[in-house]
Amino acid sequence: MKSDEATVPALPRLIPGAPNAVFAPAEGTDRWYVGFSYGCEPLAPDEAAALHARGCLFPGTVPYFLRLADGALFSPFPQQTGVYYTRPVWDRDAFGILAADFCHARLLLYRCPPGEEPALLADLPLGPAETLRNLRLYASPWMIACGEENFQILWPQRQRFSLLLGETVLYREGELLFSRLPAESRHGPARIVTRSCLSGEILSCVPGSLCRMPNGELWRF
Repeated sequence: MKSDEATVPALPRLIPGAPNAVFAPAEGTDRWYVGFSYGCEPLAPDEAAALHARGCLFPGTVPYFLRLADGALFSPFPQQTGVYYTRPVWDRDAFGILAADFCHARLLLYRCPPGEEPALLADLPLGPAETLRNLRLYASPWMIACGEENFQILWPQRQRFSLLLGETVLYREGELLFSRLPAESRHGPARIVTRSCLSGEILSCVPGSLCRMPNGELWRF
């Protein structure tokens, strides 16, 4: 027998405390989402640095960690004028996050176990805006790098080497770097480039693609 009562749709779960933040799954774990609020229109780190250099106000970004098990929301860094926090990166048991402090010309790396106080791992001089192009934190172990055609490792050691045309560095695993290289032809396969993290030397270049799974493992397809 059908009920005459209309089915009431379930309301979306309310997670207060993250206004205007856009959330996405955290890479390397299936337990967390990360959210990001720019405080203005979305800007890349080099764009925010250029804005600050022109004397314009950059309100600062805010990162959020959302635990799926119970909907707990963590925001360890308050919004600060002139401070750009990059997207958090998960590694083993904690997030890593970079902060470009334009007011004090510093690049700061924090280790952030959710629910605990962030720990400062590195404090580097902040270069000009163009050096922040494609600024990124890599996991396993932590590595700060930037650049496009010329790949620059800024920390823990300084290294610089040229990439192949169209090559994009995706992952670090120990002393190896893994990159994606577009297909040579329209219907050909993409390629995986493996390099030494210490020298930049190409160790192999094979067809396929890579993905970091929720348990942190790299899978090749």
